[in-house]
Amino acid sequence: MSALNSKARPNRSRKNQSSTTSTGCIYVVSKKNNTKITIVDQNGRLVTWSSGGRVGFKNSKKSTPEAAERAGKDATERAKNRGMSSVKIKFKGYGPGRESALKGIQTTGVTVTQIEDVTPIKHGGNRDRKEKRN
Repeated sequence: MSALNSKARPNRSRKNQSSTTSTGCIYVVSKKNNTKITIVDQNGRLVTWSSGGRVGFKNSKKSTPEAAERAGKDATERAKNRGMSSVKIKFKGYGPGRESALKGIQTTGVTVTQIEDVTPIKHGGNRDRKEKRN
């Protein structure tokens, strides 16, 4: 019996590791149909996330600026409850909820230290398809 216990896996409970650092990064991915917000700490570990669907919007209403604002507010309030006070924001994509997500984040009272755009821009790559001749 003791040989089995010595080879047992160590207890890796993630719920006990809820302490986060005071600074972090917010990733806002704004697409045509939805806006997703992910908050990570300095080490890159997920603190919380939110989206238009998580705050109660369905179907085409997820892509509205109001849904993005409420998602930003929801995610940053939960991160603030875990001890986060200052954040960097990184935007990706050109959806309708881009500016509204920033507005929702700033209303919660966290300090925004940096705003960056990390949208990938195509250069080179594969050749486009030829146009249809009707």
